[in-house]
Amino acid sequence: SSNQLTEAVFECLPANINKVDLQNNQIANVPKGITELHSLQELNLASNRLADLPGCRAFTGLEILNIERNLILTPSADFFETCPSVKELQAGQNPFKCSCELQDFLRLERQSGGKLSGWPEAYVCKYPEDLSGTQLKDFRLTELACNTTLLLVTALLLTLVLVAVVAFPCIYLDVPWYVRMLWQWTQTKRRAWHDCPE
Repeated sequence: SSNQLTEAVFECLPANINKVDLQNNQIANVPKGITELHSLQELNLASNRLADLPGCRAFTGLEILNIERNLILTPSADFFETCPSVKELQAGQNPFKCSCELQDFLRLERQSGGKLSGWPEAYVCKYPEDLSGTQLKDFRLTELACNTTLLLVTALLLTLVLVAVVAFPCIYLDVPWYVRMLWQWTQTKRRAWHDCPE
């Protein structure tokens, strides 16, 4: 820890290592092509520059992961699927962006049975500014706001209803005839006003 190491450090780790403390370095991601560390049980990546949760494809035996104080805005929702053996995830004190992408992660967290260490105090929205300071457990968005397909279908249905509401009076109450008559009347009045002798 505290050695200005980058992600290249993962190429140097022995395959049988079971605990690694890499906190307070310059690690921006966990490279995809690293040697599989099957014996690794605990990985500490706190206070680095990670922008997302690392997957566990190379760490199949990982049980404890610490990624506190990184740069994670919206954690990947597939983390819990790729890391089934993780018993404890410490991901608090990150600048979380409360948006639709975060909803999927929160839903999976609820289903995971409390694997997030420090929940809910250490998990607070940083962005957008109007939600800054809101705990993630209190953050909610409607399904309509996050589902583009549902939003489009709703807008289309509302448009069709509006067209039907406007078309009904036009067809059944002779509104077009009244509009034409009003137009003719205003044209006649205008001509009469212009043709009036001084």
